[in-house]
Amino acid sequence: MNSLPQELVDRISSYLHYEDLKNTLFLSRNFQYVAEKYSGAFLKYDLTEENADKFLETYSGCRFRYPNRLDFHTSFSALESTEDADESCRYTTEELEYMDNEFTRQINLVFFDAENTGIGVG
Repeated sequence: MNSLPQELVDRISSYLHYEDLKNTLFLSRNFQYVAEKYSGAFLKYDLTEENADKFLETYSGCRFRYPNRLDFHTSFSALESTEDADESCRYTTEELEYMDNEFTRQINLVFFDAENTGIGVG
């Protein structure tokens, strides 16, 4: 199987259904890469801070180009309210600063924190 040209392996695999692609995963490395590509199993990933290491492990190397959609949702922990806090709808300066820092930290995880996570694209 390793002697087949990659173009032929790619063409054959492009006509196979999902179940048949699973059967070609172990024929050779060439078939494995193409089966992963055409199966669609790696097209989307829901990234969280907890699974960032798994993302790097899964999508490094030849799978780097597979995902075409990466979902990452920012979140904030609930702000603590004090008894004598103003019950208005406005945030205090400290609350706004906390939310800004938390949002910046989460965005840096995805785009700029390549030294710590390797995910960064910036």
